[in-house]
Amino acid sequence: MAEKRANNPFYHLQVGSPLELQQSGAHREGSVTLIGQNDLSVQLAKAEVTSPFDQKKPVRLKYWDKQGIYYCQAEIARVSGLLNQEIELSIISRPVAMQRRRSFRLSQKIAVWFEVVDAIHGGLPPGKVFESETRDISGTGLSFETEAPLQVMDELRVSFQVSNKKKLDSFATVVTSEKVEKYTNLIGVEFHGLLPEVQKQLMEFLHEISPEETQEQ
Repeated sequence: MAEKRANNPFYHLQVGSPLELQQSGAHREGSVTLIGQNDLSVQLAKAEVTSPFDQKKPVRLKYWDKQGIYYCQAEIARVSGLLNQEIELSIISRPVAMQRRRSFRLSQKIAVWFEVVDAIHGGLPPGKVFESETRDISGTGLSFETEAPLQVMDELRVSFQVSNKKKLDSFATVVTSEKVEKYTNLIGVEFHGLLPEVQKQLMEFLHEISPEETQEQ
């Protein structure tokens, strides 16, 4: 198995696996139809008379499984099919994995601000800052309630208050979105790209506020 993984960075992809292609604000869902060593064939879920992708520019490929979320860059080798649903991709970067890790979480209300960096399904203004309170927080993510219609796989920039004078910042991906009231969603996000110093400060803060009230995620 280890040898298979070393030789094939896409070992966690299978024919039929869901994924998403992104390019300059265009986001299209699809599924894998063929897997090669450095290329993929994809069937888009939505048929369109005109392809939303510029074949001269790279696209970002996002896919996921129970262990994590993965990103890589690809070039469009070919767009075909009656309604541009069949796309052949040449992979130009190895996948970057954002693993789902186990960590303790604390039920704690902390001021949190977020802005949308990349909305998977559109409809959210980039750059607008929303404010909320955390429901719980851990070393790998947090949850909060908001009226913003966030969806799984949306990319955010979050800031949260750890003292009267200090905020910590991170990029985060929405991993759960649950409607709890008519206009309110409970959102769970997972951090990525945390700098080591920020990670250290976060863990110190978590142990400081409640070192005993922890539970396994």
